[in-house]
Amino acid sequence: MDNVEIARTLEEVADILEIQNANPFRIRAYRNAVRTVETQTTPLARWVAEGRPLTGLPGIGKEMANHIKEMIETGTLGYRDELLAEVPRSVVALMRLPAVGPKKAKRLHDELGVTSAEELEEAGKAGRIAALSGFGAKTQERILAGLAEHKERGSRYLLADAERFLEPLLAYLRESPGLDCLEVAGSYRRRKETIGDIDLLATVTPPDTPAALIERFLAYPQIAQVQMGGDTRATVVLGSGLQVDLRAVGPECYGAALVYFTGSKEHNVALRRRAVEQGLRISEYGVYRMAGDEAVGEPIAGRDEVEVYAAVGLAWIPPSCARTAARSPPPPRAACPG
Repeated sequence: MDNVEIARTLEEVADILEIQNANPFRIRAYRNAVRTVETQTTPLARWVAEGRPLTGLPGIGKEMANHIKEMIETGTLGYRDELLAEVPRSVVALMRLPAVGPKKAKRLHDELGVTSAEELEEAGKAGRIAALSGFGAKTQERILAGLAEHKERGSRYLLADAERFLEPLLAYLRESPGLDCLEVAGSYRRRKETIGDIDLLATVTPPDTPAALIERFLAYPQIAQVQMGGDTRATVVLGSGLQVDLRAVGPECYGAALVYFTGSKEHNVALRRRAVEQGLRISEYGVYRMAGDEAVGEPIAGRDEVEVYAAVGLAWIPPSCARTAARSPPPPRAACPG
């Protein structure tokens, strides 16, 4: 059992204990253990194999260490299985839906027989949620609105959840020899509320090569599936289900790539249109002068974001504002690689 599965199992225990209204300190102990396991870049199975004490990790006491060892050795956790005999997994799934929570989930299951989001939606549209004592019409409206949001979001992750899954990977990659710069782009960098997938951009310092960084990336213990692997780019799916794409680019185009892979579609279209009006072309490889439909010579900008925006007459636009090319706040400190 890998770290992701261990964390999921402990989180499930915490959820069930919360449904049972157990001691808050006990629930918190499991939540803290989940955070510790998620941030470990070394497989805990290796800790056990090497005889390293798990109690040396933050938030891991004797009981939690025994749980982890049991999961690694048997592939399951007896205590979790005992709890699931008391509280069905369907109730745990319900409590994770927007506007539900542990107490409401248990009552919806026990009193209405709801076991899924679909059944919950049916009950809400039929007015059966509002009819429950202590719920009412407003609670029913909030639950239905939360379900609509959940359905629209689909496989997207809340920003906070994406951070939990991503931080251990970033720590792992930053130990790669020769790594110069590593940045998260896309909607994550724009700090959107929900994240579909993760785009990572990196540069390495010669004589190290991008291939060595990609190789380390593909060896990350928390990967569930490798979708694509090459010398300069790879795409994987973590055990959490989060898809991560890593691109290694040259330092001469690092800033251009950051602009390209950070901005929203609308922002990038506006930026490219502005460039065309000035006889330029912007791509992930840099800013080029144009002669007709052909780029001429070497790129005039691309090493950092500041010079990319400056090439089209704009001050640097921070990621959180990268939706249009209209605003021009003051430039930031020098960007890597500078």
